[in-house]
Amino acid sequence: MIKFVVLSKLREGVDPDKWWKFWEEVYAPPHMVPGLIKYCINRVTKVVEGEATYWGMAEQWFESEEALQAMFDSPKLHEVVEHRKRVFPDATTNPMVVIMEEKIIVEDGVLLRR
Repeated sequence: MIKFVVLSKLREGVDPDKWWKFWEEVYAPPHMVPGLIKYCINRVTKVVEGEATYWGMAEQWFESEEALQAMFDSPKLHEVVEHRKRVFPDATTNPMVVIMEEKIIVEDGVLLRR
């Protein structure tokens, strides 16, 4: 399984609630492609310790790198990216984009690994 993560900073002056709604309702759904297992969006609501460097994070789990590439090649995704650039030009800045390995240690309250 492949986990694709994007961490983004919100530019000053961008309404975080409007961006969140757009991200959830318009921007995220076109990422739905064969091989996508899970898509989760997150935003910082409270800083407990330290400084919040990033405002939001998208996590996407794919069956394979080929499935991830299919998302990047999707015409629907390219359309929504262009739409985002028109509706929220420069909404985010300096994203960090990574592919990660994930090991689940506890799931549904059950310890999976010792």
